[in-house]
Parts: sequence; structure tokens; C-alpha cells
Amino acid sequence: MSEDTVSDSQAAKPVKGRGLVWLIAICLLIVGGWYGYKKWSFDKHHVYTDNAQVDGRIVKVLSPETGYVEKLPVANNQPVKRGELLLKLSDDFYRLEVQRAQAQYNIVQSRLGDEKSGGLAQAQQASAQAHLEVLQSQLAQAEADAKQAADSYQRMQLQFKNNNINQSQLDMSKASNDQASAHLLTLQKEVYEAQQELIEEQASGKLEGFGLDSAKAELAQARQRLDYTSITSPLDGVVAKMLAEPGTLVEPGQYLMSVVSLSDVWIVANIKESDFLKVKRGASVTVTIDAYPGQTFQGVVNSTSPATGGMFALIPKDNASGNFIKVPALIPVRIDFVGLPQAQYRLLPGMSAEVQIEIIDKPIEQSTDAAEKKSDGQSSTKDDSNKETDTKTAASEKKATDAKATSGEKQTGGASSSSTASSAQSDMSVEAQEPSPADSDLSQ
Repeated sequence: MSEDTVSDSQAAKPVKGRGLVWLIAICLLIVGGWYGYKKWSFDKHHVYTDNAQVDGRIVKVLSPETGYVEKLPVANNQPVKRGELLLKLSDDFYRLEVQRAQAQYNIVQSRLGDEKSGGLAQAQQASAQAHLEVLQSQLAQAEADAKQAADSYQRMQLQFKNNNINQSQLDMSKASNDQASAHLLTLQKEVYEAQQELIEEQASGKLEGFGLDSAKAELAQARQRLDYTSITSPLDGVVAKMLAEPGTLVEPGQYLMSVVSLSDVWIVANIKESDFLKVKRGASVTVTIDAYPGQTFQGVVNSTSPATGGMFALIPKDNASGNFIKVPALIPVRIDFVGLPQAQYRLLPGMSAEVQIEIIDKPIEQSTDAAEKKSDGQSSTKDDSNKETDTKTAASEKKATDAKATSGEKQTGGASSSSTASSAQSDMSVEAQEPSPADSDLSQ
């Protein structure tokens, strides 16, 4: 009896063990299915990538002029404010350039003068104008004298023909006439020369005005170059990668240092080209930074790059050369932070990040456009219906007018009225058989 009981208990143990295994397998299958469903649902509504990093404004400071580094009040990793002095170049040469340009400007200004006192150019123009006026007055007197001498000579000729004067008196009158004509011709030439001189002085004054503008521009340029010797920070940030040293000679365009902004930062995520159409402007984004594990940040898609990242590489990919190996292209997407607490979290450009971009049907900006188009379509439909109603009204009024005209012709009497009525009836029958253009448009 005891042996049978032992055998039954030993047979029951494998049955209980197999049931536990099946229970564990079913639980694992349920958990795996639930996890797979959640993964599929997440991938259906989100685009995920860990190929992302923090980006920001990094301004490279270059030397605008040639000179020796005289002052260097900042150091690496030092916070600076916008407009704060970063570097000072020696400015002795540029101060002399400003003095030279100022002297040249003063010379041209003295020639032109100002509102209170006239300059050399104005004095020369006034002198030429006065000289011209004197010659013009002399010319007027000479013209009067020449006319008088000519009249006197004509009278002398008449008297000589009448034997009232002798030859000597006629010769004296002719000499006086010739002298007056020669004097008049001389003054005419002098007046012409004076007019040309005045025109030249006026043109010279205009050239002096252009010279003043040129001198003013040179003076402004010299002052600007002097200001360029003091290099200031273009934004609020931190100095980084400084290569300048006091006493070194720098050339225009030479790299000096960089200023990194810590407040103006964003995320650049490289999305596969197969997911490019799923990313829309305005979509919500969840961002995690490796430097702050467990902390999530909210963002929004700002824009996408007009070309893949490989096109901006130092050596762009060229599939026509060498062996072709297909590699999925990556498209940079800019993501802006929403409500980022700058004081609590310090995000540095270059930090690694992971992003989850929500998939939306249309960009947010296009929703308002679609509503506007819908309202425009409704308004156009209303306009079309109003036009059709007006066309129908005009057609009915035209028929009523034709009917009244036909009845008036019938009342005139006679054979002509009957023929007119028959023709009107035939016209009305034709109109009834053939629809008018307006009716055909309405039926269409």
C-alpha cells in the first residue's frame, strides 16, 4: 500500500512542474506581445533617433585690421557681455590716418566755405561774375557808340554826295566808325571769354563739392578703421579657443577666438531619408540629453535642411566615382526648445541627445491656410449662385419685354399687324425650341 502511494506522488510532481512552465511561458508571451504592441504603436506615431546633438551660436572673432595685439583683457572660458572689449590692437598708425583725412577734409571745406563765410571757390565765382558784369556794361556802351558812329558815317556819306563836306571829313567819320566797330568786336570776345571763365569756375565749384564728399568718406573710413582696433564681443556668451597672444602681429581675417552663446541653443537631429516625409513643421518633440539622464525636455520642429548633411561635407559624396555603396542619407532637422529653464539646465553645443518626434498629418501652419481656402471656396460658390440668379432674372425680364412689344404690334391693326403677329409667334416658337445662351449656361 505504501509503495503505491509513493509512486502516485512521484507521478504528480512532473505534472505540476509542466504546468508551472506553461504558466511562465504564457506570461512571457503576454508580456512580449504587449511590449511588441507598444513598440509598434510608438513607431507608428513617432520618429525616433539618437543621432542628435545640441547646437548653438558660435561666433568666430577675426581680426579686421593689421596690427600688434596691445591688450587682451579676457581669457578662455570667461563669460563676456555684448559690447565688452575682447582685444585691443595698436592704433598709432590709424590715428595718423584720421588726422591726414581730417586735414584733407578741412582743405576742401575751406575752398567751398560754409553758410557763414564763403570759401575760395565762391570768391572766384563772385570775381568772375563781377568781371563779366563789367564787361557786359562796357559792351552795351560800345554797342551804343558803334551804332552812333555808323549813323554819323551814313550822314557824312550823304553830305559828301551833296558836296556839303570835303573828303577829309568823310575819312575822319569812317575812321571813327571803324574804331567803334573794332572796339565792339574786342569787347564781344572779352565777354565771351568772361562767360567761359564763369562757367569754368562754377564747374570747379561742383568738382570741389564732389571732392568734399570724397574727403568726408575718407575721413569716415579712417575713423572706422580706428574703431576696428577695439574688438568687442558680438553677443553674450563665453570666450573659447582663444589663439591670440599679447604682442603678436595679426593680419586681416586671422582667427583670434570664439564666443559661444549659452542661451541661444537648439537641437539638430539627423533623420533618415525614409522618415523624412513623416517629420512636419510644428510637430511636438520629446528630447533627452545624455548629460541629464532621466530628464526630458519639450521642443517643436522648426525647419528641415534643404539638402542632406553629406552635401555640406568637406568632400561631398559622388556616386559617379569609385565603387558605389548605398548608404541611407541623413537630413538635419532643427528642433527648438519650448520652456527651457536656462538657470537650472546648462546645455552646451555638442552635447548628445535623443529625440522622439510626433507624427502629424499636416504642418501646423497649413491648417490656417486650409481654412482660408475653404472660406474662399464657399464665398466663390455663393458668388456663382448669385450670378446664376441674376442671369435667370435677366432672361425672364427679356421674355416679358418681348411679349409686351408683340402685343403692342397686334393692336395697331391691319394686315401688317397680322403678319407681324405671325412672325412674332414664329420667333417665339423658335425661341421655345432653341434655348437661349443664358439658359444653356444655367443648364450646364
